[in-house]
Order: sequence, then C-alpha cells, then structure tokens
Amino acid sequence: MQENLRTSPQNEPITEEINRWLFNRKALPFEVVLGTLTSALEPRTLTTNGGYLFKAGLDSSVFHLGFIPTLSVGERGYHYDIHLKHEDVFTLIGNISTQRELSIIFKNATMQESDLPAYRRVYQKLAQLLLAASPNLPLTLDWITTHLLQQKQIFPKVPQTLEEIACLTDSKLVSCTNRTL
Repeated sequence: MQENLRTSPQNEPITEEINRWLFNRKALPFEVVLGTLTSALEPRTLTTNGGYLFKAGLDSSVFHLGFIPTLSVGERGYHYDIHLKHEDVFTLIGNISTQRELSIIFKNATMQESDLPAYRRVYQKLAQLLLAASPNLPLTLDWITTHLLQQKQIFPKVPQTLEEIACLTDSKLVSCTNRTL
C-alpha cells in the first residue's frame, strides 16, 4: 500500500508517533498546522514575508514548531525571537528563503553517535510536514544543510533532498521511487 503524504496528510507517517502539535506555543489540530504552513509557503506569501525562520523539536509525542516571518512590518525576525515550550540539543533551527531554499541546522558541539536517532526523528517529521504543506513546490536543501548532515553523519547516506529525509525508515534511507510523496 502506498503512503501518500500530499493528499492524506492526516494519515501515517506524518502523524505517526505524534499526539500533539504545538505551533508557536499553541496546541492546534494537525490540519490547522498544515493549513497554516501551506498558506505561508505559497510563493506570494513567502516573498511578502521575506521567507521564514523556524525552530522544530520533539518532546516524546509532541511536535513543537515555532515559525515566524523573516521580515515583519519592516523589522527583521531572529531565531532568538522564537520560543518553544520544549527546547533541547535536538531542536532544529533554520530558515526558508524566498527562493524556497531550506536551511536546517542544530547546535550541539558534543554530539555522540547515540544522539543520531533523535536527530533523525526530528529531521524526518519536519521534512514530512514541509513536504505535505508544499506538495507542488517542494523546498530544496541548501549546501549548509547537506554539509552539516555529511559532517555529522546524521544519516547513513547523505540526503540531498527533503524527500530523501522524509523517506527515512528504520534509521536507513530507502528508495522513495515506490512512494508517492
């Protein structure tokens, strides 16, 4: 059976293991989070806001996403303006540019091999959510993201696309050719 992230976002694997969705510190139904992101990622909205800054993290079965415009009323936003109810070393930070390039990084100077599954899980859920929110105009990973993933060896094979991150299964990348993303 094929999984279809784009037409059935309420189904597995996006909501698998996630019981609550916190968007900008507010508990919202998954459909509202997805609708908000879909609207934000429309080309005109993305350009108007100068892109977006975000933080994403997981606390057990709760997905936390902070998401703000890069520019708002002539003022630049900053990552430190985004506050999640739960932040730890596995919290991802990044931005989406007006050219639809996605940067996803983290700060953990003492990362160990035992940390890799937790990072993979956050990356995977974020990738699945962003793919579902922008099915017809996917975001591309920038070189900073791919370099960090390669340097820290988060995945067994360095993903080059958001789809490859989303297709993580059992801590290994699998071919996405048999899946409809």
